[in-house]
Amino acid sequence: MNFSTIYIGFIGLFLPFLILYVNKGYKTVNLYLAGYLFFSALYVMGNFYFFYGESLAWIVFFIDLHPFFFLIGPLSYFYIRSVVSDSNKLRKSDLLHFLLFFVSLAGLIPYIFSDASHKLQVAAEMKSEHWDLAKYQINKLIPHKADQLLCVVQTVFYSACHWVLVLTQHRRWKKGMLQIPQYQLIHKWLRTLSSIYSIIAIDYFIVVACIWIYDDKSEFLARANIFLMFASLLFMALNFSVLIFPQILYGLPQEKIIRNDSERIHEPEILENEKQVSHLFSDEYLAMIEQALGEQIRLEKYTDPDYKLIQISTKSLIPVHHISYYFNNVKNISFSDWRNKLRIDHAKAMIDNNVTIGLTLNAIAAKSGYTTPSTFIRAFKQSTGKTPSEYMKARQL
Repeated sequence: MNFSTIYIGFIGLFLPFLILYVNKGYKTVNLYLAGYLFFSALYVMGNFYFFYGESLAWIVFFIDLHPFFFLIGPLSYFYIRSVVSDSNKLRKSDLLHFLLFFVSLAGLIPYIFSDASHKLQVAAEMKSEHWDLAKYQINKLIPHKADQLLCVVQTVFYSACHWVLVLTQHRRWKKGMLQIPQYQLIHKWLRTLSSIYSIIAIDYFIVVACIWIYDDKSEFLARANIFLMFASLLFMALNFSVLIFPQILYGLPQEKIIRNDSERIHEPEILENEKQVSHLFSDEYLAMIEQALGEQIRLEKYTDPDYKLIQISTKSLIPVHHISYYFNNVKNISFSDWRNKLRIDHAKAMIDNNVTIGLTLNAIAAKSGYTTPSTFIRAFKQSTGKTPSEYMKARQL
């Protein structure tokens, strides 16, 4: 079971890059989530090598990375705060959240640049039965015991901060909002994330208490092994939550208020009246999205093979996750299906108006936004029940 921790850690290292690749237009917010999962994965793997590993080199490597533990709490906090407020901007005061990271990193610099023999000696002590690292003063600014205490305190502190954010925002949402599928999903996700973080905080407190109580490493592992494995399983559950429910990457689609056409200033706002609650966006905001889509249709942007949501967002300044929500929950159609319909309608209009005379099937597909004829034929038949060739023959009769 101990070695499964390594596999869990590798999944955790891969997942953040997958999140950033499919950021769903919520890039900065998902950057916080990716960072939280990435550094959590490093910490899980580091604990494996500290407690069970045989390789001195890997122990040295993860000791060097220890300051990054102090980024886990702040990144998880910024993620939840950004989701519930629909704003990912950091304030100057937010720099205080990184204070422990910078202090820990500064104190560890002398050790990081020390000679390899000293590092291997520290790693050997970590492997030994008594594993007393306090005598090495690895961190010049934070004593070993104080570092362990700070890790626990920070974890508990951010666990409390998560719940303050989630419960405060829950009270602001009207009951009707929680009947909207995306709100339900995100609400459950944030509660799940906060619950897992809180359980890990309790679990981590128990593990550190065992470290302080039991001086012998073998006795510590006998007492704390179940808690170490439980933390790994919780982290695995968190990773699979992201994989199973990718909709969480859309965030909460809250309406942005446009102050004026020249400034285009966006601010998050929780909608108040029942009419707005029923579809989440106000009529004016829906009209603005529809106008942006209408402009895209008029310019036939959908015939561009690389036409994606981001093009609409960049042109209209409407966040991508808002447009995604509009398609999936207001129009009840995916963006790809909407785009395909426009492309097939475009191809049918070309055929109906005899524009395709003398054109090959490849050329018709390209002019309709498809990079391969096979994709075009499949989409055309799915929409009309006929292949393009069959449709053209029927029009000639």
